[in-house]
Amino acid sequence: MSGKGNRMDNAYYALLALLAYLVPWTDASVGDQSYVYQQCISACLSTECNVAVPNATASGVYRPPALALYERAVVWNCEDECKYCCTWWAVEAFHKDGLPVPQFYGKWPQVRIFGIQEPASALFSLLNLFAQWHTLNSFCEETSFRAPMSFTWVFFSLVGINAWFWSTVFHTYDTNFTERMDYLSAFGYVVALLFVLTMRILYKQSTLIKVVAASFVFTGFVSHAYRLLFTRFGYAENIQINAFVGSMTIFGWLLLPRLAFDRLQQVYARYIQLAVTLIGCASALEIFDFPAIFWLFDAHSLWHGSTIGIHYLIVKFAIRDCKYISSRQLALPKTRIL
Repeated sequence: MSGKGNRMDNAYYALLALLAYLVPWTDASVGDQSYVYQQCISACLSTECNVAVPNATASGVYRPPALALYERAVVWNCEDECKYCCTWWAVEAFHKDGLPVPQFYGKWPQVRIFGIQEPASALFSLLNLFAQWHTLNSFCEETSFRAPMSFTWVFFSLVGINAWFWSTVFHTYDTNFTERMDYLSAFGYVVALLFVLTMRILYKQSTLIKVVAASFVFTGFVSHAYRLLFTRFGYAENIQINAFVGSMTIFGWLLLPRLAFDRLQQVYARYIQLAVTLIGCASALEIFDFPAIFWLFDAHSLWHGSTIGIHYLIVKFAIRDCKYISSRQLALPKTRIL
């Protein structure tokens, strides 16, 4: 038993160290600051979009092709098209000079398919959305709404569906609004799993205690949401807070079964422990960033792809745990009031 405990502790500390190094690299925009890109974008904006750009050189060389109907449907406009075409103009120039391809506006260059800006990330986000919806249906079919924790798990799933919806939208078309909605929804998803953990720890406690604990969690979410929406947006701060909350949640789910579960519970608790461990390991893809493979699969898209199966591990735990604590409550002797 002690050997297993040591291995679990080592796994946790490794995950915590991994998450601690989640630093933002997206502010590095070597590509869009390069001379060849700036020359292209200034000429394209002034020539094609009638945008006043100081010292711009009007040239038809940088003229982007006409937008297809499906691209206009995704709301691509002239300035967006100039950025996209100039990115590939600069990529070609970097290749000719034998230089590595840098990021542009904090992202690796990716080919656009049917007007979708980041096709792989959008597809994997959509698959996560389907997996979240499918596991929610499975949970509702397998458990009773009278079971303890049932509404908490349903709430978590609905938050997840919202998060994956905005992730799909953001990776389809990146705007200031879709970016903030994606980051806000993703943070809400992280907080929701922490909320489930909190309610699972306190499910035997009084309603007042649970309301107070939930208020603390909700206040933390609202505080960060306010900074994201109404103050100067800091990507670094957002990543650091997500990593901190995520690491606390991973630690909690790894530790809870060891401290509070009986032997039978510890058997099915392996599902949630494996799930949070995989989430922590998948975070490595956000650290060891690399250019998009085939101009499609960057580290972020592979991170989304790696989380699709995790939903099914979580729902297996949720179903079995709800059934178990319901059976325990039914088995308790009822106190007669004289």
